[in-house]
Amino acid sequence: MIPNNIADAVASIRDGEFGLIEQIYIGDLLVSALTGLSGSDEMIVTEKPIEEGYAATDAAVRLPTVRSLDICLANPDYSIETGVTAALTGDVSSLTDTWRDKRDTLWQMFEDKEIIEVQTHEDNYPSMIIQSITPWYDADENWDAYFATVVVRELIETSTGSEGGLLDKAKDAVGEL
Repeated sequence: MIPNNIADAVASIRDGEFGLIEQIYIGDLLVSALTGLSGSDEMIVTEKPIEEGYAATDAAVRLPTVRSLDICLANPDYSIETGVTAALTGDVSSLTDTWRDKRDTLWQMFEDKEIIEVQTHEDNYPSMIIQSITPWYDADENWDAYFATVVVRELIETSTGSEGGLLDKAKDAVGEL
């Protein structure tokens, strides 16, 4: 649907129905550019051998999602497009934060072991932690920006509550010895 006026355009953009190209976030940090994204979704499949050399699969466990993001953190962009985007979305960080501010924010999330959401054009990943940050330097490119490969890893929550969770099972197993 194409909006008929500015008020409709603002509402459509805020509702995610129209307009801006999806932005890339690591936690609350708006990434200036995503130049590479990789990672696979994997399962560990266990098998038991049976007669005639065939194997029977008896379980599959999904491994945590890991994504590697090649990012660029740049100085504020004062273009008309960025100003309009900031006005429509209410996010002015692209107009205020320098690449050094963004770099420090990224490293603070890493040091604090903060559980973050990562948003890419591919998907949203809600429970991630920064596993590694590998800055890279190129004399031709890095004169006014920060380039790095950031690896994020999903934290898979398991139940350790008092109602039959892992903690109770461990206590029961110890009690049986």
